[in-house]
Amino acid sequence: MGPLGISRKEQKDRATTPGRLLLVVGVLCALIAGHHLLHSWAVGTAGFKGDPKAVPGTFLHYLSLLFYPEPLAVFYPRGQTLSHFQAHSLAKWIFLGVVVIGSGLLYFRRGMGSWIGLGIWFALAALLPFNGFLPATALPAADRYLYLALPGLGLVLLGLASLSPRGLRNGVVGLITVVLAVWWIPQVRARSRDFTRSDRLWESNLVVFPKDGVSWFNLGLFHLQDPEGSPEKALPMLEKALAYSELDQHRLKAATTLFVLHRQRGEDEKALELLDLAIRIADRLSKVHVEEALPLQRDLRLDRASTLFRLGRDEEGDQCIAEVLKLEPENPEALGWKVLRKIEIYESGRPKAFPEAVLEELHRILKQGAAKAKKEGVHPHFLLAQAEMERLKGNATSAIGMMERFRKLHPGASMDIYLALARSYLAENVPSGAIQVLRQGLLIWSYSPSLSFELGRIFEGLEQYASAESLYRRALKVRPLHPGLRKALARVLAIRARRMLATKLPQDYEGQVKEARRMDPGLPVLDFLEAHILRSKKEIRKAYELAEKAAKALPLDEEVQEFRFMLLRDLAYLDLLQKRKSAYSLFRKLVEEAPKNFPLDSVLELLKSEYLRRISKGEQYLLQGDGAQAEKAFRDALELFPDQPTAWTKLGLAQYLQKHFEEAQSTLKVAVERLISLGSDPGLALLYEIKALLALGQKAKAKKRGKLLDQRQTKALFRDSAFKLRIQKALRALK
Repeated sequence: MGPLGISRKEQKDRATTPGRLLLVVGVLCALIAGHHLLHSWAVGTAGFKGDPKAVPGTFLHYLSLLFYPEPLAVFYPRGQTLSHFQAHSLAKWIFLGVVVIGSGLLYFRRGMGSWIGLGIWFALAALLPFNGFLPATALPAADRYLYLALPGLGLVLLGLASLSPRGLRNGVVGLITVVLAVWWIPQVRARSRDFTRSDRLWESNLVVFPKDGVSWFNLGLFHLQDPEGSPEKALPMLEKALAYSELDQHRLKAATTLFVLHRQRGEDEKALELLDLAIRIADRLSKVHVEEALPLQRDLRLDRASTLFRLGRDEEGDQCIAEVLKLEPENPEALGWKVLRKIEIYESGRPKAFPEAVLEELHRILKQGAAKAKKEGVHPHFLLAQAEMERLKGNATSAIGMMERFRKLHPGASMDIYLALARSYLAENVPSGAIQVLRQGLLIWSYSPSLSFELGRIFEGLEQYASAESLYRRALKVRPLHPGLRKALARVLAIRARRMLATKLPQDYEGQVKEARRMDPGLPVLDFLEAHILRSKKEIRKAYELAEKAAKALPLDEEVQEFRFMLLRDLAYLDLLQKRKSAYSLFRKLVEEAPKNFPLDSVLELLKSEYLRRISKGEQYLLQGDGAQAEKAFRDALELFPDQPTAWTKLGLAQYLQKHFEEAQSTLKVAVERLISLGSDPGLALLYEIKALLALGQKAKAKKRGKLLDQRQTKALFRDSAFKLRIQKALRALK
């Protein structure tokens, strides 16, 4: 266009030149517009709604940036920008018309000022494809293509310079050049930094439009995919992209990317929410783009089914598979899932063998998708279903071979292939094969908790706890906050620490126990391990509290229970040394709760000695006539041996001495029954029980109790004739 405009000045026939020039420009613009329209149809952007009201605002936006390029944006939020462009449309049409007509008048007038008009026309013509209306585009404005208009702007500057007097022209041109350089070079230099890396580009766009969903999405994608990115920053950026995106296409991209991220983090519930949103968007888009949306609708539902099965929501997963088969009846993946689910349901009933009719039904289902699977090739769950069929026929080796071949041909097709292979190797008692497969899977899906858990479970089963610990640590470097991985590492650390109890000092495993506590504060066995550490530090009371807590949480763990009793014994002796009143209560608790094989000889001797001391103390008080102190001493004795009838008898006597006849009768009755059960003489206890009843005026009850003297079962027990005579005398007095 430039040479055509320049040649106008050199041609003698000025009347025909403008028409020829405009004709050439018009033809070029029409060709460019046609090409752009065809291209927009090909890439799918022709379906965006355009509005002619946006046209003048779009071009005035370009012109303003050409003359004052601040601020520039790589991408404009569509709704917000188009709304701004469409505002005051009539006034903008008038203003743009004035600019175009004025440029034409400048072009057709004589003199160097016509360069200005020609330059403005060229600038507008270069930006015609990006008009915001036809062909409709996803971009409301395209500042990145402003360079196309720069040659026209150069002609404008040339025209401005040519308006100056001839003698000053060089000076004016130089002055304009210097001013522009001083004014814009620093900004250009600063702006050029934004184009050195993708994240800087989108960050600069967010300075202008902080709520632009596309910018947040591309920035998040950079941090996910670029070696210089920070993956931990991606998640909040993509969440903002989902919140701010205006178009369904953009929201769909953000939702599906977030789904993948949450699935990798093992957050299946959140992943499912995002899948549900993505499916709703895809279903809306299918009303406009039927053929393009079908694969998306299908694949999203397959992902949803897989997630539901992983969450144990099998019925919803089956429904999702049915929806896929409704969209595409011969879909191999959905048919594969259907067969796998039928096998799982049937095997849950633990049949001895699959009936032939069931196998035939499964074979018919697979046959529906066989042709399509053969044509398309990569359908992992269809392959898994075929392998399962081989296994059911008794060909486990063949099933493993099928999965291995598929895995080697399509290593990244599906994580489920690796999990199924590992389980097949374990079923055939080949743990080394399972370990190898899972390790190779982790090279592809380093984020996968499922692979890490499966491999860790194998290591733990083989008692290779160091390998399990190393595995969980590597997984946590990638996903440091994953609760399942943290608990798995805590469990392994606790197992390794527990194995060191017998051979290492507590300080050797204290660090492991502390780390395990940070990873899983609620792991019960950690209380047991920390109790060992506290015992070594002579903090017996705290150690016992933790051991008791561990014993309640692990009632079937004999080692934990035994250690609790050891600490209870230690605490009782400690209280005894410190002359605490609780010492003998703790000894008594130990005797009552400890198992038969726990060594209690020294404890029992200690309790017996203290028991006799308390009985002796009570007897002294009785001789002194101090019933209250005697009662207290005998009660203290009963705390040590609650079943001793001697203590019950003496307690009753102390109560009788204080004339607490009702309490005495009740206590002495217990003493009598226990003496009889032991085959001992209950004479003294019965005598004072009867006396207490008489003091209470309960003669009938006293007579009834006196019959024990003559009953066959108890008659021979009354060996002390003195007590027997005194009882008989008291009873005769009643007559």
